[in-house]
Amino acid sequence: MKRGMSRQKLARKEQKYVSSPVLPLCENCGHYRSVQVENDWGEVEEKKRRCAKGDFAVKRHGNCAAHVFRAEVFETEGTESPE
Repeated sequence: MKRGMSRQKLARKEQKYVSSPVLPLCENCGHYRSVQVENDWGEVEEKKRRCAKGDFAVKRHGNCAAHVFRAEVFETEGTESPE
């Protein structure tokens, strides 16, 4: 064990523990598309949630095998992320 590193810290490091993981969800996928619409009460709602790759309706917290994080999509296309 390294000096100054507790057993817990060492175990976390060895297991590559992440306390706040970024899960592969549709809402953080590069293929996710939606439209922001103002409703009757003046609030903005997200509508028409779709997968641009498969052209089907999705839920924000859904997932599929074709998931790629937004940054990865924009890096491969050579464009800047809209965020």
